[in-house]
Amino acid sequence: MLFALLALTASNTSADTSMNPLQEARNGSVQCYQPDDQQRTCQSIASYVPTGRTTYANKAVVLLSPNGPVILETITPVTVRAGAVCGFIRAEDVRAGKLHVAGKLLTDAEAAPMLGQVVQSMNGIMGQEICTSYVQTADGLTAKATMDGVYQAGADQRVKWVQPADGYSVTP
Repeated sequence: MLFALLALTASNTSADTSMNPLQEARNGSVQCYQPDDQQRTCQSIASYVPTGRTTYANKAVVLLSPNGPVILETITPVTVRAGAVCGFIRAEDVRAGKLHVAGKLLTDAEAAPMLGQVVQSMNGIMGQEICTSYVQTADGLTAKATMDGVYQAGADQRVKWVQPADGYSVTP
C-alpha cells in the first residue's frame, strides 16, 4: 500500500519539461501508475490542477484493495521544485477523501471509520515530505520517490501520461 500512497504526490519528465514535470497536465493528461495497456487499468491515477505558478491540487485515485475493490480518492497540494513534484501525505486530506467499495461511493458517515483506519495505517509516513521525480527508461517513464530526502528504492513505479478519453481506470 505504501507504493500506491507514494503516488499521491507524482508526475512526468522529458528533456523540455525537466523543470516542470507536470507540463502535460496542462493539456488535460493524467498519470496512470503501473498501467496495464491491454486492460486499460492503473493501480492509481493522478491528475493535477494548477493553483499557482508552481503549485497544484493533486487528485489521486488509488486502489487500496482488490477485494471489493476499495478505491480511495484524495486531493492534496503539491509543489514543483527542482524538477520534482513534492508534497505531504496529511491526515486531513485522507480523512476528507472519498471511498468507493465495489463501485459504490460511500457516504461520509460510512467512510469515516475506514478512512480513520487508513490514516492509522499510514501513521509512519504522515507529515513526511515525499518528492517524486521522473526518469525516462527503456520501459517508459519511471517515478522515483524520496521521503524526507531519502530515496525509496522499492517504490519505483512505471508511469504513463494518458488522456481521460483513453479509457484508463483504477481497477484490480
